[in-house]
Amino acid sequence: MIHSIQFGDPHLKPLILLHGFLGSHQDFLDIIPSLSHQYHVVCLDIESIEDDLYQCVSSYQDPIVVGYSMGGRLALNLAIHHPDCLDQLILISASPGIDSIPERELRLTRDNQWAEMLRTVPFSQFLDRWYDQPIFDSFRESPVFAHALSVRRVSDPERLALLFLAVSPGHIPSMWGALSQLKCPLTYVYGELDIAYGVISDRIRNECPHATIYSIPQSGHVVHLEAPTELVALLLDL
Repeated sequence: MIHSIQFGDPHLKPLILLHGFLGSHQDFLDIIPSLSHQYHVVCLDIESIEDDLYQCVSSYQDPIVVGYSMGGRLALNLAIHHPDCLDQLILISASPGIDSIPERELRLTRDNQWAEMLRTVPFSQFLDRWYDQPIFDSFRESPVFAHALSVRRVSDPERLALLFLAVSPGHIPSMWGALSQLKCPLTYVYGELDIAYGVISDRIRNECPHATIYSIPQSGHVVHLEAPTELVALLLDL
């Protein structure tokens, strides 16, 4: 079951926030006060692939859905298969997937290794290795990193391993071909220091010319924690 945490006037426009892998609603706590003046903010804690995201999102009228990384993949999949359940889609540091079958197989092999590590090494050691990846270089240097890491240390490794593999880009078919068919407006947000997702943004611009692309200055992959003020300004201006 999805756990939802709601803030602000329920009569306002719903803004639904989906966290990434290792995250939770706590990742958004610092930006919620600024957003809740304009939106009815709903944070969803995704705990398993069996969680019925469609049922939850469709219970709100014309919501804006914001998904970061893993949450973005889930949100995009929702927008493709249930186009009438959301009003706008905002993807933050999220990829529509991997086209090449051999590359997907290679990614799934690597993700199986991460999942095995989750199950076999102390969780604090897994976290150190996960955040040692180059994509998190700027996040590790951020003043919020230590607090974010402490919040994540209370997670359940087995649950995370199952969720991680279920939503792996190596497991989920590519969604690139469906981008141009999206019925709702698409906004793509990435940090300017996140080179890999800057490349993804260029492809999204080509595949989906009507998409709006934002590059957040002096931010890397974890935009909502590295540059919360800039992200809030963007969301309030939708």
